[in-house]
Amino acid sequence: MKIIFLDEASASKMFISTYWQQSLQTLRD
Repeated sequence: MKIIFLDEASASKMFISTYWQQSLQTLRD
């Protein structure tokens, strides 16, 4: 899967938010 970002700042925010969402889901399970 390819994800294209407009800039590095957006990429960082998206990566961090995705990372935290996955971490929170893991903690709930």
